[in-house]
Amino acid sequence: MDLGDLHIFSSVVDAGGIRAAARHLEMTPATVSRALRRLERSVGVPLLTTEAGHTSQPTDAGLALLTEAKIAFAHLGRGVLMARHTGRTGAVAIGIPPLPPVIELHRLLARADHAFTQTGIVLRRVSWRDSFTGNSLGSANLDAVVALIPGPTADLQEIPVVPLPRVAVLPNEHRLSALHGVTAADLDGERAVVGSTLSTSAARFWGLDPQSNGRRRRYSRQTNSVSGMLTAIAEGRGFATMPALTPLMWTRSDLSWPALDAAPAWLGFTCGLRTPPSVVERLLELKADSS
Repeated sequence: MDLGDLHIFSSVVDAGGIRAAARHLEMTPATVSRALRRLERSVGVPLLTTEAGHTSQPTDAGLALLTEAKIAFAHLGRGVLMARHTGRTGAVAIGIPPLPPVIELHRLLARADHAFTQTGIVLRRVSWRDSFTGNSLGSANLDAVVALIPGPTADLQEIPVVPLPRVAVLPNEHRLSALHGVTAADLDGERAVVGSTLSTSAARFWGLDPQSNGRRRRYSRQTNSVSGMLTAIAEGRGFATMPALTPLMWTRSDLSWPALDAAPAWLGFTCGLRTPPSVVERLLELKADSS
C-alpha cells in the first residue's frame, strides 16, 4: 500500500470529491482517480461511492480505513518532526530571557523533560527584546522562546502555543495572547526588573494607560518600559489599570507542540514571584552543564 495513495484518499473524503481534492492537491483528476484505484486494488474492497454531482462518500470499509489512517498520519507527522529536529540539533533549544524571580522555571523544565524523553532540553539566554518579539527564533536557531509580557489576567493556567513563520518576525504586538498572569498586587512591594520596551500603542492595547487624579497623561521615556510601569505600580504611583505578568512561549512552525500527547498541558505553568533568583540561575547552570 502506497502512503501517497492513502493521503490522496483522505483528501478526497475531506474535500467531498475527486475534482475538489485534485485542486487542493494541485493534481489532475485523472491522477487522483488512478491513485484511488491502486488503493482499492491493494485493500481489495471498494472504498468510495460516487453520488450525483460527482461527490464522493466513503463506504463503511473506506471509513474504517480512513479512521486508522488519520491516526497513523498523526503518529507519522510527530515522528518526522521529532526525527527532523533531533537530527538537526539533538535537543530542543529554548530561549530564556534574563528573568527576575517571576517564573517557576523548574515546572517548565520538568514538563519539557517529560514531553521530550528522547530529546535533551538546551536553555540559551536571549535578550528581552528578542523574547518579546520572537525574533531570536530565527536569528539564534531556537525552537522556542519564553516571554513574559504585561497583559490582562485570565482564569486559564496554561500558556498558549503561538506558531511563528520559519523566519520568526512578529508582525505586531496584537498577536500576543494574554492568559494566566500575576497582577501587580502580587508584587508585595517587590520591584520587577524586566528590561524590555513597549510602544505606546502596544501598552494601550494591553490596558496600561496611566492615569493620575482621574486625568490621562502621556508616557514619558521613563514609564514607557515594562520595568518602569511595574515599578510605578508597585510604588502606587497612579496607574489606574493594573497589568498582569503573562507568560507565553513562541515556537517554530515546524516543531508542532500540539502534536505531542502531553501538549499543550505540559507547557502550562503558574507564575511564582517567590522563586528566588538563585534557583533560576542554578537551574540554568545545571541544564547548561548537562547539555
